[in-house]
Amino acid sequence: MAQAVKLLDYTGPVVHKTIDQLLKKLIKTEAYLSLDRTTAKRVYGILVECLENISKHSEKNCLKVKIIHPIFL
Repeated sequence: MAQAVKLLDYTGPVVHKTIDQLLKKLIKTEAYLSLDRTTAKRVYGILVECLENISKHSEKNCLKVKIIHPIFL
């Protein structure tokens, strides 16, 4: 079985500006650059989809509940 590698580690609010920064950070990591082209494209696409879902569906302005920022690892 292949060994797990951490490509990205982020905790905090996820907005479109953050998504752009995280994607730029991802494509510069050594682990990402070592992936074959097909796998890299799939990882990138999955990351985009996950981050957009977190951005769209997370609680942003809930006054009654303590805001807990998403963790993406």
